[in-house]
Amino acid sequence: MNWDVEVYKTDYESEEHWELRRLFMETHKDKFEEDELVCLAQVFTNVEFMGCKYPDKTMRKVALLSKEVAEDFRKKRATKLKRTFVGAQDAAGAKAKGRRTIEENNTSKFTKPIQFTPQTPSTNTKEPKQQIIPSLLEISTKPPQNANLPSKRKTRKRNNDHLSKFCNKSLRGNKYDNIIIFELVGETNSHQILQSSAAKQRAVLDVTYTGKGNEMECCVLINKKVVATAVSSNKKDAKTLATDAALQELKKMCYTLKKKPEVKSTKIETTMGSSNSKTKDANTSTDQFSSNQLNENNKGFKMMKLLGWSGGALSAGGIETPIGVQIKVDRMGLGLTNDTNHNLNKRFFSEYLQKYNADPDNIHELIFSKDFTKEERATLHTIAAKQGLKSNSKNTPDGDRYLIISKKIPLDVLATNVLNGGIYTEMYDLIHPSGNE
Repeated sequence: MNWDVEVYKTDYESEEHWELRRLFMETHKDKFEEDELVCLAQVFTNVEFMGCKYPDKTMRKVALLSKEVAEDFRKKRATKLKRTFVGAQDAAGAKAKGRRTIEENNTSKFTKPIQFTPQTPSTNTKEPKQQIIPSLLEISTKPPQNANLPSKRKTRKRNNDHLSKFCNKSLRGNKYDNIIIFELVGETNSHQILQSSAAKQRAVLDVTYTGKGNEMECCVLINKKVVATAVSSNKKDAKTLATDAALQELKKMCYTLKKKPEVKSTKIETTMGSSNSKTKDANTSTDQFSSNQLNENNKGFKMMKLLGWSGGALSAGGIETPIGVQIKVDRMGLGLTNDTNHNLNKRFFSEYLQKYNADPDNIHELIFSKDFTKEERATLHTIAAKQGLKSNSKNTPDGDRYLIISKKIPLDVLATNVLNGGIYTEMYDLIHPSGNE
């Protein structure tokens, strides 16, 4: 191969590093292409001097190529002071005992080289306090320690255990992974019912289409299991027929949890947690300041008298009272008033929702007034999410938006609670599978 090794020497590279890398390239110059050999030489020096790790296949290849090249170098390095990595705690302790103790400890601790381990994930995250740069030829395939030990991860207690601990009856299973149909009041769209039911239970609802001549076949699947199919002249009609048939089929095999039309709820008004007292105090202090006019005992008043001032405004249409200073007690910008920003008491509603979530007997939904602004509803959505609550905004018949916040309870827990006459019978009806009666 007719190429010059010297062109690959860099200005920042030490003589020791370059000599070893140059020797590696010159030794194998006739065996590899130029680009490949330069990369292998760089890998070799990175491992030899800095302890870098690469895939096992690469490590074995470089180890084999460097066996003759690095033999003399390793013998020379063995007589020199070996590099060590010492933890901060060990370094501080060794400094207190004296430098001589450090050298003695290094000599005794590093007589055995640390072996390479393959790049496999290990459950033991603690790093050794000290290590020495390993040799390329010492590649170990031992499995990581503590790999078969049981996990110490603690299981979290479910927040809804109080709803099912008294239950003696249990739900019957079905071939569709025990899915439960969930229906709201007045909901008639079969696809929407299937979609919301699947989403609440993390089930997969698929609707597929296949052309058959001039007609279209629609197939409805739950968790990759076919529930129903229908054929029509277009996709829309085929989908309607298939989803209707799928819903009827699922009702034969699955429980249906239906929300009652008249359910109690807690109304939340904008006056709750109102914090307008600070604004009132600021306005009061401003009015008091503006009403304090100069009197005859004031030095400024006497100076103005000497200059010919007779009281009142200095000119026609001028001000007669001192310029007032508005005291700010909030964090809004200059010129910004409460009319252009929401004045929601975040602390109050955060504590209110926390107590609501922690009360096992409070099952009612929280319905917030339509008077809450868009920004206030967005803030309440964020607070509810942090508390682990469910929140969604809906439209009134007049087109206004209002917010509903409720507790997140799995459908199987709700259905089991209603089946055993629990607290949620006040809100839901449980319809048994019609095919199992």
